[in-house]
Amino acid sequence: MTQASPAQTTFTAGKYHYTVEQSASRVFLPEARHDPKKFGEDSSYFFETVLKQMEIRVLKRVGLRQLYFMTFPGPDDASNLVKEIKLQSDSLDGLFGFSTSCQEIALRWESKDLGTLFHLASIPGTLVLSMADITQIEEGFEDKYKSAIAFDVDYYTLAPVLSTQWDPREWITQHSHIIKKGIRKFLRQ
Repeated sequence: MTQASPAQTTFTAGKYHYTVEQSASRVFLPEARHDPKKFGEDSSYFFETVLKQMEIRVLKRVGLRQLYFMTFPGPDDASNLVKEIKLQSDSLDGLFGFSTSCQEIALRWESKDLGTLFHLASIPGTLVLSMADITQIEEGFEDKYKSAIAFDVDYYTLAPVLSTQWDPREWITQHSHIIKKGIRKFLRQ
């Protein structure tokens, strides 16, 4: 067990970090280039146990948050790519009194049943290394890069989900594929 309090218990087993709270449970895998299907399989026992032991019948929110990095050899390559993404007209440059172009983008899509919060940010290589050291995800990075783009995607349900109808193995695998597909499509714009 890593940490315990009346409101939250966190423990680690192998590469996985598990958290149980009164209103949420989470599994975190700080590993680069992991297999979403294996993640779903490995985390399913935890979720099934929490649902059974806490007698949870309806889930208010089911979510999958994934973080991806795209590395670049030049120090300005990542920020240049973010600047090239045109969501609005050039008339937005200088908005709010800034003379520089935006360095990050946050977008939210929501329907009746599902939602996604998409956060894209360019970061210099030195910051990526610091963050990677903390979360232990540096293993997948190339040795020679000077900047990166972080894609932080939170994909979640808005409608209640019956616990008997939710299978983490299928849900995680399917929605991980949707997230990757969405990032690729966003970058082709």
